[in-house]
Amino acid sequence: MKEFSLKNLKDWEVTLIEKYPLIYKEGAADGECSLRYGFEFGQGWSELADEFSQVATQLVQHLRSTVQPDAFIHSCIYKSKFARMTWQGDDNLIDEPFNSLFSAYIQKIETKSTHVCEVTGNPGTVRNDIGWMTTLCDEEYQKMKNKLL
Repeated sequence: MKEFSLKNLKDWEVTLIEKYPLIYKEGAADGECSLRYGFEFGQGWSELADEFSQVATQLVQHLRSTVQPDAFIHSCIYKSKFARMTWQGDDNLIDEPFNSLFSAYIQKIETKSTHVCEVTGNPGTVRNDIGWMTTLCDEEYQKMKNKLL
């Protein structure tokens, strides 16, 4: 796992990383994490990232205490791509149904993100007419459109 500094990250990003060390800091030196640039999306999706991180942590803890003592899930890239919150990382979940369930959960969170504004966390819609695809609420969408005029 490559390690990256926590410096220059936003407070909400550091809070999430510190809250879920099994997912973001395991094996990293002090002051570092496994995310290359922190969370590469707006704070509006922070609650979704928190939900994902909590489920991933619970899964690792469960597996370690039962059938797979060396289980891990490490986040490497967590970003906005084509109006979806996408996760990329490394895991060693070898026992079924855990591997399939985790993959399905990743898809669920990605789909859920297409209905949440990346900026505010309010209900949002996928927008693709401002030069890139993003999920925004009506207010943020208007702000972006006005900036482009």
